[in-house]
Amino acid sequence: WLSAMTQEALGLGAARTVDLFASTGYIFASSIPLVLDTAHRAGTLAAGDIVLLFGGGPGATYGATVRRWPSLPR
Repeated sequence: WLSAMTQEALGLGAARTVDLFASTGYIFASSIPLVLDTAHRAGTLAAGDIVLLFGGGPGATYGATVRRWPSLPR
């Protein structure tokens, strides 16, 4: 629900998302690198894509950053 709410609030309705919660549950700090690796291996990310990364922990601890995805070997 957090991804959908964030997309709506930021006007990113057409953005692609990768959600692994159903298969992993909430895995705290490792969720961002796992999602990036999953998207990279699936070919979802292309060099030059703009990627919004956000995550949170228990309580009200949240963080976000926007990065341009680099060209990486497969």
